[in-house]
Amino acid sequence: MARGGDAWNSGGQLEGHHNDGTFHEAHRSKVFTFEGESDRFAQVARGGTQRYAAVESAAVNAKALQQVLFIDDGGVMNDNSVRQGEWRRLVGEFMPQHLGGEPHQWAEANIVTFPPMWESLVPRLDTFTSHAAFQREYDLAWLRGMCDYIGIAMPEDGPALRITREASLYISSRARSAFPGASEAVRTLHDAGYELHTASGESSWELHGYLSGMGVRDCFGTLFGPDLVDVMKAGPEYYRRMFAFAGVDPADALVIDDSESAAGWAREAGANALRIGEDAKSLAELVAARLT
Repeated sequence: MARGGDAWNSGGQLEGHHNDGTFHEAHRSKVFTFEGESDRFAQVARGGTQRYAAVESAAVNAKALQQVLFIDDGGVMNDNSVRQGEWRRLVGEFMPQHLGGEPHQWAEANIVTFPPMWESLVPRLDTFTSHAAFQREYDLAWLRGMCDYIGIAMPEDGPALRITREASLYISSRARSAFPGASEAVRTLHDAGYELHTASGESSWELHGYLSGMGVRDCFGTLFGPDLVDVMKAGPEYYRRMFAFAGVDPADALVIDDSESAAGWAREAGANALRIGEDAKSLAELVAARLT
């Protein structure tokens, strides 16, 4: 789940949840590196539709021809450093309406209480039997920490979980943090005939809000987050489940992410991957140089 940034950044790390996005080393998984990655693609016919498979390495400005793209959000389409401020502002806007207190109190509580809450969860991340179980505990811990900090009574679990979900929907639909040119780049891909899905550490409902705010929700099919595949974006299993869910042969998929680890996991799962910050400085640059 992502509140303030992409849920899992470069190495299975929670990034930007309700806070300032400074937690970059928690629960780091193995970083995979690959040399001689395939950047030029040969056409392959699949059931009357045209899909493409990687065949050899090429220069950065070569056109990638795969038609099924899985695009990360935080760090690719949206700027986590901007989004974190939006979360603080909007938490302060939403919570007083439901639990009392002042906007500045909730904004401050969001910043102060996240670090110890997250640090207490890190050692137990591998013990959760499902992403749903993790998310339940995470949501309750997030709200409880802020309530305790402000001195407001914590609701019972049922109402508390409803409040955290409503807060997530409220904030994600109002936060504005898109990178310059990102919306236009997505629209260009869609209009060029690419099939687009997300491949994010954020929940599907938050992705719906963020992409609706960017004006590009209609460009995407399935908004893949950990909630849909019931595994965190912290290894190749996330991508295996995502491709199976989508009914896409991994060889026909191109993943776009800003994380070296995530790109490695996608490749280990059989897909091709391009990385923002390595293959191009931004999604807009990548689309202009290699995908259109």
